[in-house]
Amino acid sequence: MVASRYLGWLLGLPVVQNFQKRLIQNQPPGPTEAERAQGKSLLWGEVEDNSGKRLVSRLRCLEGYTLTALTAVAIAQKVLAGQVIVGFQTPSLVYGADFILEIEGVVREDFDSQ
Repeated sequence: MVASRYLGWLLGLPVVQNFQKRLIQNQPPGPTEAERAQGKSLLWGEVEDNSGKRLVSRLRCLEGYTLTALTAVAIAQKVLAGQVIVGFQTPSLVYGADFILEIEGVVREDFDSQ
């Protein structure tokens, strides 16, 4: 990011833009609808305090593209209903840590481990 401050002009040159577009076009396509329907996302988080107490949380979710689309729609519905905080906020700050559980197919497991 710091380098882009000084080299941003370079990234805007047509030759560089065309090179970047070719790199993107040469990437494999995203998953098919069938692959998305069968896919899963697994997320894991762990924290530990100074006394050694650990908390672990795991999420089992829909495939990433599908999950992103559904959460975007859920957030848009909340915004349209007036549930919004102006300015940059993460979904969990605005709608709470359990917001993700409103998405059908998302399951969270929480553990205390010593």
